[in-house]
Amino acid sequence: MGNEDGNSNYYVNLNGSKEIHTISVDSLNEILSINQDDFENMSIADINLTDVETLEVKNENGDYILKSEEIAIEDEDGEDSSGNTETKYYVNNEAVEYSLFADFYYGINSIVGEKILKTEYTIQNPEFQLIYNMNDGNTVDLQFVAYDTNYYLCQNQDGRNFLINKFDYKEILDNLDMLIEKIN
Repeated sequence: MGNEDGNSNYYVNLNGSKEIHTISVDSLNEILSINQDDFENMSIADINLTDVETLEVKNENGDYILKSEEIAIEDEDGEDSSGNTETKYYVNNEAVEYSLFADFYYGINSIVGEKILKTEYTIQNPEFQLIYNMNDGNTVDLQFVAYDTNYYLCQNQDGRNFLINKFDYKEILDNLDMLIEKIN
């Protein structure tokens, strides 16, 4: 950013460019007032199902292991001659309908934090926990605990704390209940 041009504009150039442009004071002030948080990814879990070996779900009602598996489609003779596969979905090794599995899994992926909590927060006993065991051997751990009357806190393995709407949290639990109901 350079000097003012006398018409309430500043001379500017893009980093590495030799071209000089002008920007109005109002536009410059707007850019400079943007909060860094406005650019942060607020997704609590944007994880592709094909990258997940298993998803461990832990809450007061029990522990569950979710997974999807590619199964070879066999012909009438029981031979795998076509090379085609189909995906099956399981909770604790019990087959479940795709729609119930998807409602739960993609429901989690659709949740975004409404705020990022910048203060240190230690979760001692999470009310709800999701552990993504990835195909590459890594894990992603999300822990949830009530924060106040409007929000639940979701903490990821990096210690980032997202405040999510309590109704979004309730939807996760409702989708889990519908999924578990089908295997019990």
